[in-house]
Amino acid sequence: RFEKSGYPTYVTPIGDHSIQVTSYASCNWGCFPEGSKVLLEDNTTKNIEDMQVGDTVIGKDGIVNKVKTVMTPTFTDKAIYTINGSFEITGGHPILVKGGVWKSCNASDGQEMHPELDITELVVGDILIKDAGNANGDTVEEEITTLTVRTESEITVYNLDVTDSPSGNDTYVVNNYIVHNK
Repeated sequence: RFEKSGYPTYVTPIGDHSIQVTSYASCNWGCFPEGSKVLLEDNTTKNIEDMQVGDTVIGKDGIVNKVKTVMTPTFTDKAIYTINGSFEITGGHPILVKGGVWKSCNASDGQEMHPELDITELVVGDILIKDAGNANGDTVEEEITTLTVRTESEITVYNLDVTDSPSGNDTYVVNNYIVHNK
């Protein structure tokens, strides 16, 4: 059995053996740099680098989701996008916009990560949906006025895999923005 810890588990039969692959490149497309604030169930925040399996977070519509996995890859020459001068994110991470649509800064990376979401490119003028901060699922809107990109020569980024349906909804809140998980 081949095994790496810290990532979701997939078991694939090969002949009369199974290989447990627990590493894949989900953060290749969508993650957040350290210092990003994740909204917890109790309406406080925690830096994403301090998140642990079992933590409970607020997702879209105020749904409480449990952290199943924390991913922390380090990349070289990684594009980091900055939305409205302060929200940093890698290119493929899906962000909720007005109309219940998911978009990312790099639509092809986002689509590869989540083909079921029909992700399109995030652009200046899009209206982002943010958690209102009252722990009951209320939202506020924010128009994208600036969208910049820089390349980090080396950066460790973080991502969460949270509860999916039927008990959860695969979403969490980072810096008040509603995002899809891994």
